[in-house]
Amino acid sequence: MAKVVGIHRFALKPEIKSADFEEFMRTKVFPGLGVVPHVDKTISHEFTIANWLHTEHLLLRSNQDDKDGNYLWMITADVADDKVSTEEARKAVGQEAQRIVEEFFELGSGENTIAAVKLRPFATRTSLATFLEMGHFKFEN
Repeated sequence: MAKVVGIHRFALKPEIKSADFEEFMRTKVFPGLGVVPHVDKTISHEFTIANWLHTEHLLLRSNQDDKDGNYLWMITADVADDKVSTEEARKAVGQEAQRIVEEFFELGSGENTIAAVKLRPFATRTSLATFLEMGHFKFEN
């Protein structure tokens, strides 16, 4: 099973404290993402290549100062190996990932459920990228 990964990069607004942003993401943004599959029926009816109903959302912080932002919101979804066995199939997964990862940011059932609107006072999204896992290794002792 491969993974498709979408990454939003954020730069905090100057007046925002890291702890406040992190708490906001954990308590206000992430819990509200459940509305996205209800708005996008291709997800809720499993008409997608990757399994977007069972995504994992991670908030990552870098300790290095970066002009493009120190925070990453990483979204991962599983995709069956047979769905990425050709270059054409991998391209299709990449296009789907770009669309759906953007939807997790832009979609909601109203202004109060849209991550982009909620995040506006806290941070600026500086980039969005998607990736397909091409190899995997897990070290176990």
